[in-house]
Order: sequence, then structure tokens, then C-alpha cells
Amino acid sequence: MTTSRHARRATERLKPPTAVRRCMPDANVGGTDRLLRAVLAVVSTVVAVRALRGGRRKLGAVAGLAALGAGFNAVTSFCGLNAALGIDTTDD
Repeated sequence: MTTSRHARRATERLKPPTAVRRCMPDANVGGTDRLLRAVLAVVSTVVAVRALRGGRRKLGAVAGLAALGAGFNAVTSFCGLNAALGIDTTDD
């Protein structure tokens, strides 16, 4: 299937500038792994909020950090630990 010239131009306009693309790490999280990290981020956020409301600050802080990490991985499709271990799940 070929794309129209208009569609190709629209896609080219959406690409980030070359300098930005060089700073972006290669994606190494994809498919099911990315979905599970997104779900983990949501669950961790709920746990963090409930823990903080209940006065359990340590649990809330740990769950909040877990939510930030898993959410970052899900949104950017990049995991530093995966990169260090040479794991790539983008083909899954």
C-alpha cells in the first residue's frame, strides 16, 4: 500500500528536529511489556494515594516512585535497566 504525497508530508512535519532525535534513546520496551508497565503505574499510583491519605508516608513514597518509574517506561518506551542488560521487548 502506498501513501499519498500529502500523507508523507504530514508525517514528516510531525517528526522532531534532528537535534532532538539524537538525544532520544532507542526504544527497548514494547508490546505487552509496555502495557503491563502502564497498568503497574496506575496501580502504584492508587496505592501511593491511599497510603499517603492513611498516614503511611514511607509506603506512599515508595509506591509513588514506582509509579513514576513505570509510567516513564510506558510513555517513553525506554527502560535504563533493559538497556544495561541488553533486553529489547519492542518486537513482542
